[in-house]
Amino acid sequence: MKKIIKISIIVFVTIIVTSLSESINAQDTRSSMSYANPIYLNPAIAGANKDFKLLINYRDQWGLLDNGFKTYSVTALYPVFVGKSNASTLIEKESGKSGANNVNGKLDFGLNAQKFTAGAFSNLDIALSIGYNIRLTDNNYFSAAILGSYVQKSLDVSKLTFDEQYVLGSYNSSNPNSETVLNEKVTYPTVGFGALWYYNEGEGAKLNAFLGVAGYNLNKPNESFIGGTGELLRRFTFNGGIKIIGANKIDITPNVIYLIQGSSQLISAGLYLDYRLNAQSKLVLGSWYKVNDAVTFLIGFDYKIFTIGYGYDVVTSDVTRAISGLNTHTISLSFKLDQASKKNLNLNNPFSSF
Repeated sequence: MKKIIKISIIVFVTIIVTSLSESINAQDTRSSMSYANPIYLNPAIAGANKDFKLLINYRDQWGLLDNGFKTYSVTALYPVFVGKSNASTLIEKESGKSGANNVNGKLDFGLNAQKFTAGAFSNLDIALSIGYNIRLTDNNYFSAAILGSYVQKSLDVSKLTFDEQYVLGSYNSSNPNSETVLNEKVTYPTVGFGALWYYNEGEGAKLNAFLGVAGYNLNKPNESFIGGTGELLRRFTFNGGIKIIGANKIDITPNVIYLIQGSSQLISAGLYLDYRLNAQSKLVLGSWYKVNDAVTFLIGFDYKIFTIGYGYDVVTSDVTRAISGLNTHTISLSFKLDQASKKNLNLNNPFSSF
């Protein structure tokens, strides 16, 4: 066990040193409701999932800025349980209770399609993840996943305007210009990984915890439209938190996300509050503070197989000095079907829905 801990520390330190040594070139998009788009945060999060899930997200950022930035994403998660722990089976027989987790191993498949648009530019990213979740001890789990993506970036030249198309102060799109765009599309593959440790006691638990790391664009693909070199830098995310499950129907989940890509970094601290209305439904409230970026407020409702959430960002960065009202709206919908109960398995998700 000590050897495993030492190896884990070396991996974490290596990743941090590598990411800090990058120079800035290009960046990925960022989400307000990170856990509603888990493959994009850390594909290993699927290891703690017991449901077949379909998640749909829409994000409208800075709408006042020439229609702003829009992101659409669809995610599907599917768990395949491959065993039941002998230790937990013995506990159940002796105590007559099924409170402890009894999932021994699990395969996880994830599929994500995401499209980002901003004016004449659009980005389509289709990602497939495959992971495996194992039990380390009675309530300690480790999940690992690999990720492969196909990315297509497009530039609609017809939506671009140039100085030469303005004649005597009047713009006409049919006016010729001397600008040259070599490519209107660029495609490339990317590869990534995710790793997650989490503590999960199953049904009746009082406390869950998790800590994860993920890496994206490990191959540093060339995304240049002009035939030059424009590397998409490696992105690393670190996420961790604790879920405190209260006896008074209120669960509290403080957590943090640290993202670094080249010289760009983002620190986000969040708090979720889940109020269990009954055995089948709950109300979710939450807030995120993104250092030098924005404050996010969340509200959601979870009922049986259906979850809906809404997020609102108030911008706090220096961009507000130039333009006011650049706020962001995010809507999340998800549908889930419990796959664990079909095999009499017990698994309690340590994450909030958003």
